[in-house]
Amino acid sequence: TACVTRLNELVPSATVTRGEVDRPRGFVDHSLQAIASVEAFAYADHKAGLVGRVFRALDDQGRWVFLDTTRRTKKTPAEAFASAWAEPLLSTNDEIEELLKLAGFKSVRKVAVTDQVLVAAKQGYANLSQVLENAAQSGFTGREGALFLQELAWEAQSWRARARALEGGALEMNLWIADKTEQLAPLELSADMLAVAIQPD
Repeated sequence: TACVTRLNELVPSATVTRGEVDRPRGFVDHSLQAIASVEAFAYADHKAGLVGRVFRALDDQGRWVFLDTTRRTKKTPAEAFASAWAEPLLSTNDEIEELLKLAGFKSVRKVAVTDQVLVAAKQGYANLSQVLENAAQSGFTGREGALFLQELAWEAQSWRARARALEGGALEMNLWIADKTEQLAPLELSADMLAVAIQPD
């Protein structure tokens, strides 16, 4: 709920929807100017189905912007993901770019954001003790409290492993911009602009 509220503050016209990541339903063909997603590729089992459905949902000038984790090794480090609900199925950058081009996207660009994500992760760890204290004061007890702490522990442990994999170069994070039209101008997203756009909250 907090994420949706924050998004509505930043982009009042945005619509947030939930759906199956492999074949997202509920999109009318050629109806959307843009789609934003976070780690859809990381968890999609049918990546071609995901790309094809997004491409059809966008209008003729449409743009897909997504943040995703990719691997630079043959195998995904499973310990870097809290996989209680879905197994990570990471692609390489080349695999993502090939799928986007095959689907018909005319322009595919990416910006490295690993450093910004690591800064946000470290800030999250710095805030962890306060989150736990707030949870205790909010009366999280019984089964609900136990589940909250279990989920939090999984996330904290997996993000430590993910941060190590990002720092060591086994994983990387990129912001991708895929356009249905050819983009002649270079992508001008500086580190300062990203620092403003990607905050620890």
